[in-house]
Amino acid sequence: MSVATTQRRHINVGIAYELLNERIRRVLDIIFAWLIIIVAVVVSIALVIWASFLNNIGAHYESTLASPLSVICYILATGMVLAVVGSVGVLLRR
Repeated sequence: MSVATTQRRHINVGIAYELLNERIRRVLDIIFAWLIIIVAVVVSIALVIWASFLNNIGAHYESTLASPLSVICYILATGMVLAVVGSVGVLLRR
C-alpha cells in the first residue's frame, strides 16, 4: 500500500471534492481539463520532436518491444492526442 492510502489522503480529497458546491466542482473540472490539454500538447510536441531527431540521426536501435524508439514516440504522442480529445469532451459536457 502506498503512503497516501495508509494516511487516507486521497480518500479525504475525494470526500472534500464531493462536499463542494456543484458550481465549484464544475469550475475545478474545467480547470483540470484545460491543464490536461496544455500538458498533453506540450508532451506531444516534445515526443514528435524527439522522434524526428531519432529519425534524423538514424537511430535504428530497438526497444524491448522490438520496434524503433521513434515509432514508440509517435504512439505515445497519439495517446496524448487522445487525452486532449477526452478533455475536450469533458469541456463540451460542462
